[in-house]
Amino acid sequence: MLILLFQLFFGADILLPHGDLDLKIEAISQLIETYPDSMQLRLKRGDYYVQNEEFHKAKQDYLLCFNRHHKTDYVLIGMTTCYLVEGKTDSALYFINQTLLKAPDNPGAKELKAKVFLSAGRNCDAGNLYSEILSTFSHPAPLLFIEASSALRNCETPGSTEVAILILKDGLTKVPGSKVLQNQLISLYKQEEKIEEALQVQSTMIEQSSFKSRHYIERAKTYLSIGKTMEAKKDLESALASFELLPTNKKDLPAMEDLKNDIQFHLKALEN
Repeated sequence: MLILLFQLFFGADILLPHGDLDLKIEAISQLIETYPDSMQLRLKRGDYYVQNEEFHKAKQDYLLCFNRHHKTDYVLIGMTTCYLVEGKTDSALYFINQTLLKAPDNPGAKELKAKVFLSAGRNCDAGNLYSEILSTFSHPAPLLFIEASSALRNCETPGSTEVAILILKDGLTKVPGSKVLQNQLISLYKQEEKIEEALQVQSTMIEQSSFKSRHYIERAKTYLSIGKTMEAKKDLESALASFELLPTNKKDLPAMEDLKNDIQFHLKALEN
């Protein structure tokens, strides 16, 4: 009978409206009233509570499973997540360490532990762990490089900024053309007043892009920040020329009209 109820429940789960978590929680709670010792049902409800951002309730379900010796990776990671959201980093660290004792090479658990380190202000530990994670992936997500770079830059040890820059540059070798990594690298260069290096990355973005207007504007702003008005004007004119190549139906889009206004505003400012 229990197996049949599981099938009915998870079948109904698919049929429920997307995102209607309240109905899903209500349905599974009714099953838990009938089968209070089912850890599978409590785990599923805990998952729904997390999705619904009811972390305190999720933690109660996960903790019950944990206390009844149902100490799976899923439970341990669920507990870690709940404590992390609550800002209780010592407890979060305890549970994620329990996960890694069982599965020391679990990249997802390592990434979660790095997030716990960040929340606890342990930037050096977070950066080193992110670096370790990156070394194991052949195609890491750009966000991992950004988080690793940010953590190491905030580590405040000698050479930390240079290492942060190297991580982003390494990211661009593994994820070529990633605009989010390029923009992060430009931002870091500017913060460190490495303007020529920032301009080089912006030039690369212009070369790689099919629609160049936005990148021309950003490089123009960089030129303006160091007083190179002639170069900035040339870029703004190039941005306007690139814009005019767009088909009419795209030019009329509100975002494109805002872009053109931005170009014209900066050009007029240079002419005055």
